Amino acid sequence: MLFFFAAVLGWKKPAGGRKEELFVDKRKNNTITIKMNGEAHTYQPVQDKPGGEKEIVKEDSGSMEEQAAGLEAEEEHFEWILPEQEPAEPEEFIINEAVNTAAIYPKQTQSLSKKKKGPIKPIFFTVAFAVLIGLTFGAVMLKLVLTDKPVVTSADPQLGEKAAGESSGKEKPGKTAVAAAAKLPPVTAFVVQEGVYSTKEAAAQVKTGLEAKDVPAAILEMDGKYMLLIGLAGTLEEAKEIGASMKAKGIDFYAKEIGLAERKAGKATASEKDFLAKAPEIYDVLSAAAAAAYSGKNAPSIEKEAGFLKEMDGAKFANDKIAALYNELEKAAGSLAAFEKNGASKDSLSAQQHLLNFLEQSQSF
Repeated sequence: MLFFFAAVLGWKKPAGGRKEELFVDKRKNNTITIKMNGEAHTYQPVQDKPGGEKEIVKEDSGSMEEQAAGLEAEEEHFEWILPEQEPAEPEEFIINEAVNTAAIYPKQTQSLSKKKKGPIKPIFFTVAFAVLIGLTFGAVMLKLVLTDKPVVTSADPQLGEKAAGESSGKEKPGKTAVAAAAKLPPVTAFVVQEGVYSTKEAAAQVKTGLEAKDVPAAILEMDGKYMLLIGLAGTLEEAKEIGASMKAKGIDFYAKEIGLAERKAGKATASEKDFLAKAPEIYDVLSAAAAAAYSGKNAPSIEKEAGFLKEMDGAKFANDKIAALYNELEKAAGSLAAFEKNGASKDSLSAQQHLLNFLEQSQSF
């Protein structure tokens, strides 16, 4: 460090222990401060004389060397003091024995399980698709087998009769084998009512007394009550006219319109279904003709309805209740045909009674 400051001051060490000469340029009020070992040394350069001559400062080289030697000795005794480090204690590692291999290799087991589950979905879809194709193919084949029935030709009529007989079982001879559920459509009627009774027995007792007077009568159940009917007509006005004739016999009446709801008729053949579908219409025509005959008026023609009933041939009906309805309409048509020929009042009363029985029978389903 001493040499550095000497170089700054322009000092050079003379050879042979000669005195040193330090040339300092003359500067105005310049001061040089040197710190050595924490002590500041100030040097004031000597100003040049007016003649421009430089002043030579002579120093003893021996004193300079002593100062340098002292600095070097201090530098040689410099020691670095480092903090003492204690040796680290060795860490302890505790190895626990695994209960199962899944704890040692968790990732490996998960990957294996995923690999095992991977092919399940493709296999499932393949099996499901195969089953679907099989069911579809089976359904098509079954449909072809069921529809592929032997056709009975006219060349072998006995074979056709035999096939029909096998399916009929215990059915009566001549009955149509095929039967399905049938319904009786709603029926609207204009009636002459004698009264309403709380029990059927009470209504039946009065009915017996009216029949003894040659008055047609029938019992219908409506809303938990029992109506005793003594006549019917095609319109409400005609029903009132018939009621007026009953009033002359001392019988109270009430003319009204009633409606019988649709009813299930059970199993029926195709011909029986045709009859049930036409029955309300046939009843309307016959009731109008019966009212006209009872009142002594010209009755409308019933030839069309009578022809339809004859063509149906109710004797072949297998359903007894449907057959009973047919019989009442067929007998009413026969009575009206007889009244048209001879004009007997008993035939007009008979037509009224059979049509009232039709209404009563319609509630038997």
